Amino acid sequence: MSTIFPPVSWSVYNQYVRSNNAHEGWHNKLKNAADRKVRLNLYRLVELLFDEAKEVPLTAALLCQNLLRQHSSAGTEATNDALFSLWRAYEDRDISTKDLLGKGSAVMANAFAARLNKNIRQVCLTLFRII
Repeated sequence: MSTIFPPVSWSVYNQYVRSNNAHEGWHNKLKNAADRKVRLNLYRLVELLFDEAKEVPLTAALLCQNLLRQHSSAGTEATNDALFSLWRAYEDRDISTKDLLGKGSAVMANAFAARLNKNIRQVCLTLFRII
């Protein structure tokens, strides 16, 4: 067994479904802070990152006091609720391993399909605006 990547490091059992929305939000905030009309140079980037670094102690303190939490979409919350319900049922021996894997796969497939449909709708709307 690998000591670099043991199963506990890649298992998603009893883990919340996460997205990269928070990272994209931070990146957009940084891009908006930079003047989009002017090419971003290294000095401006360092200045923006320094300003961002000033907020780290406050953010860390709020996180430690449970006063700050990541926001999730309703779809992500529903997916997490469904998965945790399945995991509880499995731990209570109400469902088998086969049922857990089958039903968990269905939950994730539905979540993926919902996001895909949302992205397809956005592409279609953009195309219709262009046409």
